[in-house]
Amino acid sequence: MEILNQLPKLKCYCHHHCPSQAHDGICEVDIGGRCFAAATETFNTETGLLEPEYSYGCFAPGDPTFLQCKGHLVDHNIPMGIVCCDNESFCNEHLKPVYKPTNVSDHYAPYNPPADTFLLQLLLAAVFSLLLLTFLIVLYIVCKYKSKEKSQKFLNESDSNKSFLLNSKDSAFLSLDSSGSGSGMPLLVQRTIGRQITLKHRIGKGRYGEVYLGEWKGTYVAVKSINSSEEQSWWREQQIYKLALMKHPNILESMGYDIRSKDNITQMIIVTDYHQRGSLYDYLQCYTLSEDQALRLVLSTISGLCHIHMEVEGKPYKPGIAHRDIKSKNILVKNNGEACIADFGLAVCSVSGERGVDIVPNVKQGTKRYMPPEVLDDTMKMDWFDAYKQADMYSFALILWEIGRRCVTNAGDEKPEFEDYDIPYKDQVPQDPSFEDMRKIVCEDGSRPEIPLRWNKSKLLLELSKIMKECWHRSPQVRLTSLRVKKTLTEFRDYETHLQIV
Repeated sequence: MEILNQLPKLKCYCHHHCPSQAHDGICEVDIGGRCFAAATETFNTETGLLEPEYSYGCFAPGDPTFLQCKGHLVDHNIPMGIVCCDNESFCNEHLKPVYKPTNVSDHYAPYNPPADTFLLQLLLAAVFSLLLLTFLIVLYIVCKYKSKEKSQKFLNESDSNKSFLLNSKDSAFLSLDSSGSGSGMPLLVQRTIGRQITLKHRIGKGRYGEVYLGEWKGTYVAVKSINSSEEQSWWREQQIYKLALMKHPNILESMGYDIRSKDNITQMIIVTDYHQRGSLYDYLQCYTLSEDQALRLVLSTISGLCHIHMEVEGKPYKPGIAHRDIKSKNILVKNNGEACIADFGLAVCSVSGERGVDIVPNVKQGTKRYMPPEVLDDTMKMDWFDAYKQADMYSFALILWEIGRRCVTNAGDEKPEFEDYDIPYKDQVPQDPSFEDMRKIVCEDGSRPEIPLRWNKSKLLLELSKIMKECWHRSPQVRLTSLRVKKTLTEFRDYETHLQIV
């Protein structure tokens, strides 16, 4: 107990909310607590205005009021805002929370001016109202046809139905007025959808949360519920989806996001398109592939990866994005047989004009089985963006191996050849391997998944094996880029198509 008392405490500036033991406007909390600044809307009877009243204080760890740090996410009868921090002592002293102000006439008696100025104010108000009305009529006439044309365009374009879900207390739905070019965040028009999204049943579960099948206005959607402990991942995925030019047929499309409370548990959800064939991991366990089907999956996967890796200069600007958790469970199979990449909770972005990354994350996050050797042995250049793209290409090579095992050769024979589905390194490490398990196999032993001899009978599988070996090379600089792999596979497809026509 004496050691605990000697631990440093977080000091906070306090005003209006000082605990009894506070002195000189300072309160202290144990590590794990937070400082806060709050603003509440109050009515000034002298000026007749609604003005913010600021208060400051601290929340102790485990304090029930600790949840008020998220209080600004919901509506209140009396508008208020609150901001919490714990990065340093007195971090709240200069915080200025904001809130959505209300109309004085909605809640309080209006301010009455002196009698001798009432007639003058009334006359000025009448003149101003007349001028304003005239201006609005002219503006309406000028904008009438443009507004009509824009509204018709909104209804006709399918992309305008994409939406963001905010503030689950009111389930505010933000529909997107977009041209479908993927050129950035479009105009948001708020609607209330209430309980329009109905959860059907759970369709997936992982270490970060669960995925449910939902229905919205007769359309099936996937609702990804993320554990509250993974709030950073939820915020990161939002940031990635908000980037300009993210729309691509081989990137899972996000329809919105939401924060809500159910049974006193905070739920963070992301709503996306629903693909009934499920993940590549599930699909390959149930089905074998023809060479055309395998090539379609591989080429669409690398097309999506190439799109996020690519930095687009100009306006709008799109940074390069490295996924950092490429695996068969994070790739979905669409009804047309193509793949799309999902789950951007661990992604990092390039910094415009530099070679660095926007955040330097914990590189040992993600799926250990798919981690490249430089991550496992701590030799990766964490502040160099290209290093993260090279790590993605190692993981992509393992995806190629999984697809290749299910690709059928000798399809016309009585005994077509293929392998049962397996995850990489299945026979070499436990089901949930440790970093040490993977480091020994991948780094020390230099082991890679075995390529079956039958692959030499297929032009496609032979080509995939060459790409695979270069992409899982021990040296990151030797690995092929996503653009190079995409070009190689596109040329292979076009050449084979030409031979079939001839």
